[in-house]
Amino acid sequence: MPPPWELEDTDVDQLKKQGTAASSISSAQVKASQSLGKGNNAGGDKHRELLAQAKKQLEEHGFTVNLLYQDQGDEKPDGHVHLPDNSIAHLEAEHSTLSRPVKVLRNLQRAVKEDREVFYIVENGKAAKLQNIVDDPKNRRGNEYSDEQGSYSYYTDEDGEAYTDFEDLENAEYRVIEIGEDKLEVHDKKIEPECPELQHNTEEDLQAFCLHRDEDGFCTELEQPCVLLQEE
Repeated sequence: MPPPWELEDTDVDQLKKQGTAASSISSAQVKASQSLGKGNNAGGDKHRELLAQAKKQLEEHGFTVNLLYQDQGDEKPDGHVHLPDNSIAHLEAEHSTLSRPVKVLRNLQRAVKEDREVFYIVENGKAAKLQNIVDDPKNRRGNEYSDEQGSYSYYTDEDGEAYTDFEDLENAEYRVIEIGEDKLEVHDKKIEPECPELQHNTEEDLQAFCLHRDEDGFCTELEQPCVLLQEE
């Protein structure tokens, strides 16, 4: 759950006097690519672009954002966000990592151990998937185990190691921020999932067939059962 403050609570004028006004997005991208290091977390250009856009737009809202140098093997967040209460939040851009939920969860676990909030940065349309991974850190596509929410398996990392540290995430604080070309949207409440393919196809066609839906009706784009089939 997020703490009791909003983006709008910051004193923008005061912070700008302290030199936190953002540079242009193009210069921010160049600085990001030059300064983040060889070990900058996977995702390549898109990952760096998300970080640059996040830094620019968060600083326009009055925050101070420091992107962190990443050497190979480093275990640190993508950046630090300085908050109005003088605390520090972790900045994590999730692009290719959305297909590797264990990485997303370990990023959150790292922040919990340091008693910090996480600002997750995602592209437009990816907020619901990120929230589903974090709010329910079990792989609902599996059927090895069951709980009150249904069947599940454990998410596993690239080495096949299962993620089971659920208790560490119970008191985690995070918010999901969708980044567009010229704006950001902050989600600190439950996101109502929408089918991302409705922009290109009719609901009737998608109910009949969708490339992102498994045989059991699970949507890999939202990391939950297909919302269109649930409506039937």
